[in-house]
Amino acid sequence: QLVDQGCDAIITIGAAPTGLNGAIQYAYDHGVLFVALQGGVTSPYALQISGNYALCGKLQAQALGESMGGKGNVLIVQGIP
Repeated sequence: QLVDQGCDAIITIGAAPTGLNGAIQYAYDHGVLFVALQGGVTSPYALQISGNYALCGKLQAQALGESMGGKGNVLIVQGIP
């Protein structure tokens, strides 16, 4: 439906590996870019992007440490892993 309405790109987060293959193929056939973030789709017609979580965590920790002047206590609370 989005393709038929004239969109230029479709971006999804956490797509099912094979669940959208038909829609991805349809988008590709009509010149619409399909981007899958944080989820591995199996279609060769999708652009897949994932973040570098190790680097992101390092940069966040460095910024926190610098903002605290290099000392203090930090409590990390993690939700459902």
